[in-house]
Amino acid sequence: MTEKGEKKRWSMIFALFVAFVLCNLDKVNMSVAIVPMAASFGWSSIEKGLVQSAFFWGYAFTQIPGRNPPPRVTNPFRDLPST
Repeated sequence: MTEKGEKKRWSMIFALFVAFVLCNLDKVNMSVAIVPMAASFGWSSIEKGLVQSAFFWGYAFTQIPGRNPPPRVTNPFRDLPST
């Protein structure tokens, strides 16, 4: 691998790490903030659950484009089950 390619690889790893950390921080903050938000907006427990499930639905919907890349992109893990 060339030096330029190696630099791009580490830049992508760092960007993915930052995105992962931010997503998990959002998830933790939302679980703490849902209590005062529900009180101020008058949400029932069902509505609180729907708001908190937004992280699950975001994850589930992004599995579809990640699982089916364009034909010009090779993905050796495409046939493995998603987790």
